[in-house]
Amino acid sequence: MLETCPRCATRLGVPLKSGRQVCPHCGWSTIVVIEPPPESIPKQLLKPPAAAGFGAVAKQFFRVAVRIFAYFFNSVKQWFLRKFQTTGPKTGEIFKGLSEKLHELEESIPTGNEPPEEPWLYPREAFQELGGIPEDSTSQVRTLDGKFLINYPQFRVLHDKDAYKMLGLDYSPERQQKGLTYLRRLSRGSKSTKS
Repeated sequence: MLETCPRCATRLGVPLKSGRQVCPHCGWSTIVVIEPPPESIPKQLLKPPAAAGFGAVAKQFFRVAVRIFAYFFNSVKQWFLRKFQTTGPKTGEIFKGLSEKLHELEESIPTGNEPPEEPWLYPREAFQELGGIPEDSTSQVRTLDGKFLINYPQFRVLHDKDAYKMLGLDYSPERQQKGLTYLRRLSRGSKSTKS
């Protein structure tokens, strides 16, 4: 006599008068089997079933291991899908970003007859632009007014805007603090120095 339904696992009630058990949930039922007398059963069928051997145990263990591996693989797969699932940008956001970039590019186009800005340089490059040779300890460069000469070691340690201006260079301490190139030639309109 069974306690639960083999189909839906619902608890079975009391058997009917005929001996049949019926599941109230899914309708499954047992068949009443009338046992024949023992003399009519062949002797081969009366033998008790053989005990499960090593092969049956190994087969069952393999089935359990495969199922555990499948569950583990599926859970890892689901974790990766959730972790790396990206939500794409909406169409409106794409066009908004593109229009902002286009606006920046349009503003960066020089208008009129303004000369393009000079590129920023490191001290070594700026010294070379002024005509000096950084590797030569005797190489010097002149200020714009021609009154002073300065060699590369002295040039490298300057941190004064006016000193660089006398050499015809623009100095940016903010760029220097960020580790960027921080010297560039003054634009043509501002090369004159104060007297």
